[in-house]
Amino acid sequence: MALYFIEYDKNFKNFNEENIKIIDILNENTEPGEWKTLDFASFGASGLELFVYGDKMSFLITILVSSKKD
Repeated sequence: MALYFIEYDKNFKNFNEENIKIIDILNENTEPGEWKTLDFASFGASGLELFVYGDKMSFLITILVSSKKD
């Protein structure tokens, strides 16, 4: 499981096409999985909530604990 956070300058050229390029690169260079984008611009100051799903609870706990440390 991986989570990438990329912040772009607001004047970044071709920003609308960039997320497609990034997902294509991830799909070509990582283990099979499902990559998606998340637009933080619409969140404002209301917070962020992510749901994590998996086959084994022990695996999820390990991932969540290690993510919290980072």
